[in-house]
Amino acid sequence: MDERKNIPKMKTYKIDAYKFEELNHEAKLNVVFWMTSTFEPLEYERLDGSIGYDYWDEADVEYIEDFCKINGHLFSKNGDPIHKLITKH
Repeated sequence: MDERKNIPKMKTYKIDAYKFEELNHEAKLNVVFWMTSTFEPLEYERLDGSIGYDYWDEADVEYIEDFCKINGHLFSKNGDPIHKLITKH
């Protein structure tokens, strides 16, 4: 217990975190499902000036890998997002 505030001390747990490229095929599919339900489709302008959309489940694997790397997304072995659980001491 933290005697200064009478507050129970928070427990620390070690978890394994994986980058997108380290996941197996099924876990990568879970990541794509998470991205599809979390993020808006990517909007772009077509040659004729109309607006088009790229959906995450149609994106190249390399694009998803880069997106996850740039944004610091990490995952459990099954592809569940865990990057928000990680803190640095």
